[in-house]
Amino acid sequence: MKISRSSADQRTGRAGRTAPGHCIRLYTLDDLIRQDIEPAILRSSLDLVTLQIICLQLNPRKFPFIDPPDATILEASFNLLEELSCIDTDHVITRRGQLFSELSFDPRYSAFLVDTYLEHGPMLDLIATVVAILVTPGFRSDMIGALQEEKDAARNRIIDGAKNNDSDLLCLVSIFRDWCSAGQIDPVTRQCKICHVPSAKESSCACCRAAYSLTRLLNNRSLCVIENIYEATIKALTSPRWDLSPGSLVDREDSDILGDNLLKHFPERYGHIL
Repeated sequence: MKISRSSADQRTGRAGRTAPGHCIRLYTLDDLIRQDIEPAILRSSLDLVTLQIICLQLNPRKFPFIDPPDATILEASFNLLEELSCIDTDHVITRRGQLFSELSFDPRYSAFLVDTYLEHGPMLDLIATVVAILVTPGFRSDMIGALQEEKDAARNRIIDGAKNNDSDLLCLVSIFRDWCSAGQIDPVTRQCKICHVPSAKESSCACCRAAYSLTRLLNNRSLCVIENIYEATIKALTSPRWDLSPGSLVDREDSDILGDNLLKHFPERYGHIL
């Protein structure tokens, strides 16, 4: 059982929190092998954490973690970071590693992003959108409404859209782009193209975007998060500070290039991601 005994006991208490109740378990107490759930740091990837500690010129092996991770997990992170050229053989951070640390994504997402950009520069908008969607927690469910009937309706719409885009992910990209187009501010009049309310500073009308999300059963807050990540990613990769030279090669369909690069960096999760 994934649940621990302490969590099971805590959930039992919920049955009688506001009135007498019963807790019915679909397993036996003998199935509760673990007394407590391990801290997240002991069961999560430490690749980004390790990279950022090294970026601070500290030694992850000697870092005073509250719950020290297993040495094998740290070594696996060192091996991955070296494989991605984020650190050298002496475990000194590289220029590429500094960029990955600033991006603050799982290093494999950063590698996918940077490597694709360096070879296929014109795809920057697409790959930045893809990564922003992928790193947003619960991106496949949180983009749609909170109520179950709203989720079902939006999910069916995504399934239909995925058939046209040959991918759930590309369908979500399409949804995000349509949302971005809603409530755009006219650069000349500085008015929203939908409600015509003037806006001196903003590049989009928040009210019209929220209304667009509401009518299409989208989670407006998650889409705003994705937009913020997207914009920060574009800004980082195009910053003169990193002096990246994007390639101009676009010899195939964007979806094929995207798929090949996702497969390269996420062979074990490729089917789930795309």
